[in-house]
Amino acid sequence: KCASTKTKTRFQKTNKEFVIHFYYLEHIVELLLSVMPSSPKYIKELIILIIQLLVYYILPLFMGPTDAMGVVFLLILSVFILGLILGFISNNKIKYIYPLFSSLLFLPAVFIYFNTTALIYILWFFILSLMGILSSTLLRKLIKWLYGLF
Repeated sequence: KCASTKTKTRFQKTNKEFVIHFYYLEHIVELLLSVMPSSPKYIKELIILIIQLLVYYILPLFMGPTDAMGVVFLLILSVFILGLILGFISNNKIKYIYPLFSSLLFLPAVFIYFNTTALIYILWFFILSLMGILSSTLLRKLIKWLYGLF
């Protein structure tokens, strides 16, 4: 009988936490939409930022007590890949601000899902997204240069 009451209590807390997380997520998306210029030329960057936001706040919902390092690895991988994608698809100078936005979007997730020892990941996310953007931008320019030769 005790095990079932513990399970119910844990499930109820999980539902309550789930609602709280989406409440914060909704406000962060509203803030992002108000900060980003409403011009349609920045729509690619905004879509990448929203995908990054979803990765930061939806992926940790599915982690168990022992899955923290796996989720952190997936977060690091997604930051780098989204940085690569943004570097390839964006022609705007605003793409160079993406590492700052990407790392600052993770700040509330540290206090929601992780503990304060995860604050160092903000620096890692900044560096990795900057590396992704710069490497894909350089590769894109190299491809354009090579294409111009032939």
